Amino acid sequence: MAKTNKLAEFSFEPSADAQSAQIHIKDDKGATLELTATREQLELLADSLDEFLADTEDADEIEGGDEDEDEAFDEDDDESADADGAETGEQQRSPGRR
Repeated sequence: MAKTNKLAEFSFEPSADAQSAQIHIKDDKGATLELTATREQLELLADSLDEFLADTEDADEIEGGDEDEDEAFDEDDDESADADGAETGEQQRSPGRR
C-alpha cells in the first residue's frame, strides 16, 4: 500500500464568474496539487465535510476540545481573512483548524 502524505496547506481562489474555483492542496513533502472545481463539485465537497464534522463533533468534545479556543480561532480567522484574502479572494486553511 502506498504511503499517504499529510495535508500541510489548503487554499482556493474563486473564479471571476463565481462558477468555479482553483483549489491548491499542499502536502507535508511540499508537493502541490492544483485543481479546478465547479460550483457543484465545491458544494458536494462542502456537504461531505460538514457531514463528517457533524458526525464526529462528539469526538472533539471527548478529546478535550475547548470552546474558548474555538472562539479565539474565529476571531483570528476573521482578522487573517481580511489581511490574507481580501485583495485576492484567496482563502487558506491549515489542517487542524476549522
